[in-house]
Amino acid sequence: MEISNSLGDVSGFTLILPSISIANTPQLAVDLITETLDLRIHTEMRHGGLIPFAAWDDKSNALLGEMQAYLSPKDKLVLLQLRSSIDKAKHDDFVRDLLKWIMDHNFGSVLLATSIDAVHCIDKQLEGTPIRAVRTKKLTAVDPLTPLELHPESELPLGLFIPGGGYARKLFLAAEEASLDITLVCIFTSPGDNSEQAALLASAVRTIAGFTIPPSGWHIPATWELLFGTSFGPGLY
Repeated sequence: MEISNSLGDVSGFTLILPSISIANTPQLAVDLITETLDLRIHTEMRHGGLIPFAAWDDKSNALLGEMQAYLSPKDKLVLLQLRSSIDKAKHDDFVRDLLKWIMDHNFGSVLLATSIDAVHCIDKQLEGTPIRAVRTKKLTAVDPLTPLELHPESELPLGLFIPGGGYARKLFLAAEEASLDITLVCIFTSPGDNSEQAALLASAVRTIAGFTIPPSGWHIPATWELLFGTSFGPGLY
């Protein structure tokens, strides 16, 4: 894991990171958090397992790469944002190195946000909130969020079924094996405009992390303006 600017001493901070999962809902949730807290990029991060990416960021007036870290000393938060997919051939390398990077920084808590393909919902998951959570340390519940239903009858390790969840399952299982405390925060979703689901996921992460946001609620990034296309003109109707 290459980093251009050290985070300094962030022991005891809360790390929030998104999995690259269905509909990119976790990345959108991180967008909402960084925009609402008015955070600036602290450092660029690189890994050979991420597919090269570059884009111009008007807010920071800089070129963005595949991954950035945001730092909030006030709220004791570190947020990672991933803007590129993982090379399938280097998937295991990325998870291994990310886990080592996390452990090296001695975070007080780690929140891993992911989305799950709603097509695979079981009956009990069709009603109520689409948010679920589970924690390593023998798969304990995360109050006040609804526990993620497991599939102990399956051959899946720990019965953990996260279809469409990207690297989340692999990192969670690796953390469990390494006795690292990680909280997995999930949302059932489908491809399409997931701005509302992103707000739900961001709110769930906030519930656990405990940071405050303005009374006006989540701030929508300017980059979302054309994210899901323009609306239809009234002349069509």
